[in-house]
Amino acid sequence: MNKRMWLAAIPVLLACLAPTAASAEQTRTARWGIKGEVVSDTGLAPRQVTVWRSDQEGHVPVYTVHDDQKVTPYLEYGETIWISCWIEGPARTGPYGTSNRWDVYWPSLTPMRAVPDAWVYTGGDIANQTSHCD
Repeated sequence: MNKRMWLAAIPVLLACLAPTAASAEQTRTARWGIKGEVVSDTGLAPRQVTVWRSDQEGHVPVYTVHDDQKVTPYLEYGETIWISCWIEGPARTGPYGTSNRWDVYWPSLTPMRAVPDAWVYTGGDIANQTSHCD
């Protein structure tokens, strides 16, 4: 190729390499999970989540929400979390109705945490957006 052809090809190559807003969001979702936004005016206190193996060979994890174990930091209204999966826990009522689904997320360098799905906006039913924690 001569120099003019290379120069003419540069904008096309750059357009192919530049990520779009949609692809950046898809990359974040694939890496971190489903985006959720806290909608509680008073904020949310995340709960501790533990994983126990339920059979003798250790193949079936059981995720448990410890409703009595509030952890910090408190989540503020409008704060974003990246939901990895969901589990069942005590039912909670929020702006999206009553649900026993809890959204599980992992803040950096901390144990798993869960918040009631009824208080997190994800754009739809979390069970249709990501898998149950297994």
